[in-house]
Amino acid sequence: MSELFDRFSEAYKALERRDVSKMADLFADDIVFITPERTMKGKEEAISRFVANQNAFSDLKLEVDPEHGVIDAGDCCAVEFIITGTLKGDLDTTVSINDGTVGDTVKATGKKFRMRSTDHVWWRDGKIYKFSVYYDPAEPTRQIV
Repeated sequence: MSELFDRFSEAYKALERRDVSKMADLFADDIVFITPERTMKGKEEAISRFVANQNAFSDLKLEVDPEHGVIDAGDCCAVEFIITGTLKGDLDTTVSINDGTVGDTVKATGKKFRMRSTDHVWWRDGKIYKFSVYYDPAEPTRQIV
């Protein structure tokens, strides 16, 4: 694996420890962060999604299969993983998961979710300038609401 991918893997591990700063350090100031729900521009807006998820899911886990779930092409990589968590806090759906059937906030329910997701990231000068996330937003919504 490349050095850039290793740095990205460390950021995933930091997210599990509720530390979004490592991910923020990897983002270019002009990052474009694309999810099924919306496109966010700029580091602050992109990081707001990770903060919202951390606030809502204190036990968030990302399980990556390094043998089969990773494509590392140097200046871009793709990671497929299973993400799990329990909705222990309120979820700000204006920046996070929203399949269009919920309002701006999903109140804590204590319900667990599990879903498959894929992240594609592109690097420029050691920073992520494009981050695309692929998943079905209805999958976690059905489980936590």
